[in-house]
Amino acid sequence: MNELVLKFSTWWRSLGARDQGVALLGLALAVPMLAYLAIWQPISSAQSKALVAERAMAQQLDEVRQLAAQLRTRPATSGAASSTQRLAPLPAIEAAAREFALSGALKRREAEGSNGVRVVFESVSAEGLLRMLESLALKHGLQVTAAQIDPASPGRVNAQISLKSDAS
Repeated sequence: MNELVLKFSTWWRSLGARDQGVALLGLALAVPMLAYLAIWQPISSAQSKALVAERAMAQQLDEVRQLAAQLRTRPATSGAASSTQRLAPLPAIEAAAREFALSGALKRREAEGSNGVRVVFESVSAEGLLRMLESLALKHGLQVTAAQIDPASPGRVNAQISLKSDAS
């Protein structure tokens, strides 16, 4: 290290006053440019990408909320599925998760009383989850009683959902 400093010092003294001035001017221009390229530009770029991702997730969350509201207001089964075809809540959840290829995202399932169930999904397709909930409502009379849905990544959500059978 000392040898490098010594070589630089010798080189610097060998330059004329005019050459030293040009070198200092070049250094004065290069340092801010390097600081911009190495620090400010990557931060600015990452911030822009984060804002775009945030807007996409907010839009996705709005869509999920709208679809959840539609599911809540949709009437229960209308005779399309007879009560003999209905499964108990836990087996119905298992069957629907397999049907909609969501079994891998189904992390926890707990019975709540005799006709309720609470399920937890991690990083599940938002569209697939809503289709499964619709199917559970139409085929098995399971209605969403409480839900917490958080965006995980674009197109995917983490969800904690309580469902209850409309049958007594």
